[in-house]
Amino acid sequence: MVTVACDLFVLAPGSNLRYFTGFNDDPLERLLLCVLPLDSEPVFVAPKLFQNQIQQESPFQDVRIWLDVDGPGKVLAETLTDLRSRSGKTLVDDRMSMAIFKVLGEALGHNEAASGGEILADLRLCKEPEELDCMKRAAEIADAALERILERGLAGMSEQDVSEALKSEMRSRGANGSSFEPIVGAGPNGATGHHRPGSRRIAVGDAVILDFGCQVEGYCSDMTRTVICSAPSEEVERVYRIVQTAQEAAVAAVRPGMEAQEIDKIANELVLRSGLGERHRTGHGIGLDVHEPPYIGKGQRTVLEEGMTFSVEPGIYLRGRFGVRIEDVVAVTRTGAEPMSGFTRALLTAE
Repeated sequence: MVTVACDLFVLAPGSNLRYFTGFNDDPLERLLLCVLPLDSEPVFVAPKLFQNQIQQESPFQDVRIWLDVDGPGKVLAETLTDLRSRSGKTLVDDRMSMAIFKVLGEALGHNEAASGGEILADLRLCKEPEELDCMKRAAEIADAALERILERGLAGMSEQDVSEALKSEMRSRGANGSSFEPIVGAGPNGATGHHRPGSRRIAVGDAVILDFGCQVEGYCSDMTRTVICSAPSEEVERVYRIVQTAQEAAVAAVRPGMEAQEIDKIANELVLRSGLGERHRTGHGIGLDVHEPPYIGKGQRTVLEEGMTFSVEPGIYLRGRFGVRIEDVVAVTRTGAEPMSGFTRALLTAE
């Protein structure tokens, strides 16, 4: 846990602002910030147009508005002066745009500003039960969407058709949106880890990587399954067994108190031992952001704690031929790990 002496946090639109205040909107070219003092309630500095929206979405009602004719500088500087109490150091959300940070810097004057990104990430690492409930619901919706897609069959569909169908199925089941643009990689395209769906039509015999997820109240799911269109070849079956063994072993090993890199080592040793795969990071944290700490990779010393959530997604990618990846998001429990998805990890086939 990182600790830094400071007076204020300043947050810009994004997942950190949503987490700490409930207000959610996309980053803007116009200054909209929230100043979080240590000893009083947060205060927003925003264009007048956003006052009602902020007060509807957030329990914190102090919104200090600025007008286009005046610009935000004077109101922001006065707010920072009002709320500063001790050291004068201000920590800043490191996802803030440079243009907004420049205006903030001018308002801060001689007072010191530093990145608060690591502290904010630490505060969000372990999920509360309400957060876990949203993530489980998002995983259940994704599971149901995949089941429906496989019932329809894949042969003859384009990768883009499958992507759009997944998004539609998730929305129809109550998702607020997709966690990210689905990855659909058929045949040789599956050997590109993050292939963008295109016009290639899925053919009999293709191994198809489906990597997708959705949001419920802002919280993300993320899963990958590799589906074989018709009967798998012996080679595909062999590669699949290696990836499945690695994924299951890594999930089974998760315990509070171990370092994140230990999970990565377990998965990668099994993949590398096959002589078919190359090392890549085993997983990433997930919550309001689809990629956030903790990261599950070599050199990652984060000690796992109950409530942390992250993906476990080993894969093998044979260039020009096919790829196999299996991914589940798990939540660290007192005794191990609970996968969010209940969807089978057995080799899947679809006509």
